[in-house]
Formats: sequence, C-alpha cells, structure tokens
Amino acid sequence: GTTTDTIRTVEIDVPIFWQWSALTSDLILSGSGFPQASSLQIQMEEEIVKIKIENAQVTTSDTLIATFRNMITSPDSINSVFWVQTAGEKGTLRYIVRSPVVTVGGGNRYWIYDLQTYSANFSGNVTVRGVITIGAGLTITTRTEAYIQDISGRGIELFRFGDPDTLLKRNYYVEATGTVTEYQLITELEYTSLNLLGAFSEGPAPLSLTNREVNSSKWEGTLVQTNGVVIDKYSAGGGTTIVISDGQGSTSIRVWDTTNLDLSDIEVNKAIIVSGIGSIFISNGVTTYQILPAYPDQIEIDTNYQPSLKDVFLRVDPYPFVPDRGEKIGITYNVGAVNNQATIRIFDLGGRLILTLLSEPATIIQNRIEWDGRNELKDLVPLGTYICHLEVVEQATGEKKTAMAPIVVGTILKR
Repeated sequence: GTTTDTIRTVEIDVPIFWQWSALTSDLILSGSGFPQASSLQIQMEEEIVKIKIENAQVTTSDTLIATFRNMITSPDSINSVFWVQTAGEKGTLRYIVRSPVVTVGGGNRYWIYDLQTYSANFSGNVTVRGVITIGAGLTITTRTEAYIQDISGRGIELFRFGDPDTLLKRNYYVEATGTVTEYQLITELEYTSLNLLGAFSEGPAPLSLTNREVNSSKWEGTLVQTNGVVIDKYSAGGGTTIVISDGQGSTSIRVWDTTNLDLSDIEVNKAIIVSGIGSIFISNGVTTYQILPAYPDQIEIDTNYQPSLKDVFLRVDPYPFVPDRGEKIGITYNVGAVNNQATIRIFDLGGRLILTLLSEPATIIQNRIEWDGRNELKDLVPLGTYICHLEVVEQATGEKKTAMAPIVVGTILKR
C-alpha cells in the first residue's frame, strides 16, 4: 500500500487440507499495519478457513503480521499456498502479485485447487498429480486436450500441440509437469512431461450442483453433475448444444460431434441427468458457462421425472398500490414444472383484457414479477379493482390449470 492508496482490508486463506482451530486465540496479529481500530473475522467457506482483517493501515513502510498457533500442515508432500487478497478503502479484494507458498515434506507438486484459484501466481514449471476425467481426442482431435482432477476436488485442462496424447485416457492416474496458462478464461497446464502412475476402475465422483450453481468460472475444468428439463436443443459448429432448466436456473450442455454420443432420445420436455467438465465459451463478448460430457454414461434420461400441475398457484401482495406515485405490485406464481406455458394477464371487472404481463415457456418454476399499473398502451389504468389471471398449460399433455387473484389500484387523497 501507499499513503494515497492505503491497504484497509486484508484476507488470508489457510491452505486446503491444513488443520487449524479457527479460533481468534490461535491467531496473533501485529505490526504497524494493524492498529487498535482494526477488526477481525474468521469464517469457513467451502472447507477453507478465511481470515478477514478490516480497518487495517498498511502503507509503504507498514507491515501486518499474522502468526498462527496450533496449526497442522497437510499430510501430503505438497506446495501449499496462503492466498492473500487486499483492498483499499471501499475497494474490491484482489490477489497480491505473489501469495506466499509453503513447501511441506519437500514436495514439488501443487494442488489443482491452487492453480485454478489464481493462475498468475505460478511461473515456471509446476507439477500436478491426478486422475484423467476426459481423455485426449474426444473433444478436440487436432491437438491434445484432456482433463485431470486431483483430491482437492478441482480439475484443469491438460494441453499440448500435436496429435492427441494416447497416454491420456479416462481414469488413468498420471503426473504432469508444465506451465500454467490462460486462454479465453480457460486455465490450462501446457505440459512438457507426463508419467503414467497407474489406472483406476472408477474415477472421481462428479460434484452435484444445481443449474444456477454450475454456471460459475470456479468449476472450469472440474467434473460436475446437474439435471434438468430440456428446453432447447440445436446443432452448430461441430457439436450439439442442449439447454436444460431445473426450475431455479438454466445451463448449457455442449456435446462435440467427436464424442460420437447418441443424442437421438434427448428431446425438448424430457428430463436428463448430465455429468461432464465445467467449461467456458466466449463468443462476441458473451460468456457462456457449459458442461462438456464425453462418454455415454455421462448423459441419460431421468426416468423419475414426473411433471405436475398440482403445485400451480398465484399470489398477489395483499394491499392496494398507487401507480401514480410510482408504486408497483408484486405477483408471485408457480407453474408446476419447467417448460409449462405460463401466461399472466390483467383484466378489469368487466372481463376486458388490460395487459398481458407474461407469456412464455417457463424456465423458472416459481418466480415473482411486478405490475406498474399501466395498460398495453403504457397509460395508467383508472382506480378500481382488477383481476390477475394465471394460466398454465402442460406442454406434454395439453392439460391446463388456472388461478386468479384481485388487485386494487388506489391513490392518495389530497386535503
């Protein structure tokens, strides 16, 4: 930090697989950068202990020292990273140029978790050891592109120019050495040496996530699983994209033609269970998170899925609202299942249509929208009572269910 850009917040992560009490009594903070006004928070986040120090005062000449007691290192011979992020006043936390690395047991390897956390922290050759989750030659046939995952629960792409490496097969246990690079938000290990250590009958289990959770860069390169109803399917650019929704969000499944997977039974309105590698695709500045399955057992029809209209409901906030004061009324609804056709209309008491608020195949099962008290022409409606009408049509059967609720449009009387 500097005098004009003083570090005010410091966050330190205890390395993965290390054991520490997470007690404030086992952490001593000292140095001129830790004044009396500083505050300390310790919390767990995905099995990582995070120490957050706020109201620090670190300039060019200051130091802030964190001393840990009663700490046990990882049992593996590994290089462990104490990730450090800092921020100025009301700033955003950013990783420092080089977070400190502690070598345990003379190890020369790194956890893939650390490589994926902040790849710029690593220069020169690094070594990882793990199980191949997708072998070479399945997604790209013009170069080596495979994926490896270790016991940190994270994976990374193994990359090399030239013909696909025949040593990189699914469930092979390998050790790879190379340099960490980034290409269009994809973290890669461009390896220069590879050692086959053995093979497993089964590889790592995929991490089970919702459609919303899986749409994150943190799972890039990692084996994940999700499920949902197919809401779209199309072929382009040497592969097929399947869009699914689980009622809380949606995600894309990308199946390359080179995998030779049979997708003939995967149709709109069918529910599927998918596992594969989390990935990122950038086109025209738009970032899409997607899952890459590569084997027949990674995509299947969910035979337990049974869409139903029994959960359909409509609820309007139970009070009058005043549109001429800029107020809006909240409307909560449930459509029963993904891809049901949902239509919400506003009628007056004479049965005349005032506005169609919504008309679409649902990707979200339960949602909330607002009405601003205006009609199709964007004019404010007269004072009075209106009827909110929900119609849900099940796409697979054509069955229909409706629900209604009153809405009162009022005003503020002037004295």
